[in-house]
Amino acid sequence: MRQITNNAYNDLDSNFRVRHILHTDQVAFYLKDLITPGTRQGTLIDMKEVLDAPNLAVTASIIGKRIGFLAAIFTYAYLQYGIKYKIDVNKIACLKSDVNENWVPDYYLGHADVVEDEDEIDAEWIATNVYGKLLAPIIDSLSTVKGLSRKVLLENCYVYMVWIFEKKQVDKTIFHKLLEIPAEYFGTGLCHPMRLFNDHSTNRTTCCLNYQLRNEVKHCKGCPLTNNK
Repeated sequence: MRQITNNAYNDLDSNFRVRHILHTDQVAFYLKDLITPGTRQGTLIDMKEVLDAPNLAVTASIIGKRIGFLAAIFTYAYLQYGIKYKIDVNKIACLKSDVNENWVPDYYLGHADVVEDEDEIDAEWIATNVYGKLLAPIIDSLSTVKGLSRKVLLENCYVYMVWIFEKKQVDKTIFHKLLEIPAEYFGTGLCHPMRLFNDHSTNRTTCCLNYQLRNEVKHCKGCPLTNNK
């Protein structure tokens, strides 16, 4: 395997808040803490206080958005630099943040390799790893929180996937290939997590509940609650 270049490290650090050295005292939670029934409730309660959220449904939705951004990071790193991070929920961590009241964290992603130049970029790797190993278990877990729709969690991830293809100039043909891959590759059951929203406009079809955070005064851009008024 080739080595990750300094340019790739700097890009992921500066533009995606990826930290390449883990300081355990900075860990807010590991992804495994959201999946394991014995730690999920305590993690959500702790993060409810961090976010100053009114309930656990809002807390879980906002955490789902932050995990959705992680999916964009993994996809971008793979398409832009050929970096294949090992999706290991025991090692991937969301870090504490003192910068933003709504907790926009830094991330530690764990081990990564760089694919060889002659290797073809594989959309199935994104489906089975970014979705199947990363997103699907977390969505399954967070969707058990009372008052939170599974569709909200899926769309929280989808909007960042769209963003990474539209704004970061990565290969858009991969996006279309992802739409063509059978739903079962994504680990989300019969529901295709991208086709579900792709037929709609750029506006969201669900509300992520961000407006319910106590320091928020308005809805997100494209929120269906405002567009339907």
